[in-house]
Amino acid sequence: MADDHILVERRDNVGVITFNRPEVRNALTEEMWERFPRLVKQAAGDPAVRVIVLRGAGEKAFAAGADIRELEDALGHPESAIVHRARVEAGMRAIEDSPKPVLAMVAGFAMGGGCRLAVACDLRIAADNAQFGIPSANLGYVLSSECARRLMALVGPGRVSQILLTAQPIKAQEALQIGLVEVVVPLADLEHHTFRLAEDMAKLSPTSLATAKELIKTLARDPDMSAISDPTALMRRCLESPDFREGVQAFKDKRPPRFGAQ
Repeated sequence: MADDHILVERRDNVGVITFNRPEVRNALTEEMWERFPRLVKQAAGDPAVRVIVLRGAGEKAFAAGADIRELEDALGHPESAIVHRARVEAGMRAIEDSPKPVLAMVAGFAMGGGCRLAVACDLRIAADNAQFGIPSANLGYVLSSECARRLMALVGPGRVSQILLTAQPIKAQEALQIGLVEVVVPLADLEHHTFRLAEDMAKLSPTSLATAKELIKTLARDPDMSAISDPTALMRRCLESPDFREGVQAFKDKRPPRFGAQ
């Protein structure tokens, strides 16, 4: 447990990070933004953790963006807005840089910074009551280029225009249709479905998962691979790993693989 506002636990091989301010829809304070990257890095560095789940406490919100009581101080001046943006970016970058897959378990509102964190995750599992939005146009604000890049990679320019230029929330089923989330389940099934998926993923090769994350991130930034000097490097990393030997042997033995800690 980190503090009352962000809870950290481990369920077998699944690390869980929970935004814990349900009375204000898990609104994110500046202190939470500042602490969050370190908590992700700690979970990612735990050899027992294979997958990380990011969630909000309760059923009404994943995270409903910035704490309104801090909003004027955070965005009221260009200098403070730049500091705030850097904190938000550090949080998303920690998710993106984690070698362990990060799943967003989204119930209720994922707005503003909450939506941006969900977009930075590797997979998004949403309850049927989920709503996503980035209402920056209501504040006279704009996304960073890195946030826009991540969002664009998921839904394309037309839908990014819809999200940013209308400032309207997108409900779960529409989010599924446009590729903003990968799965929508009934609210009552959300926790069971998310943790079953996380546990299944935790049985897979850590080397393969980490390498696949790096491959996806690289291609998202460089689709034509012009900056990749050795296109075989990631494949060789897997082929030379103990995980590959164990996977092949398990296939020959007709048994589930037993992958060691990364």
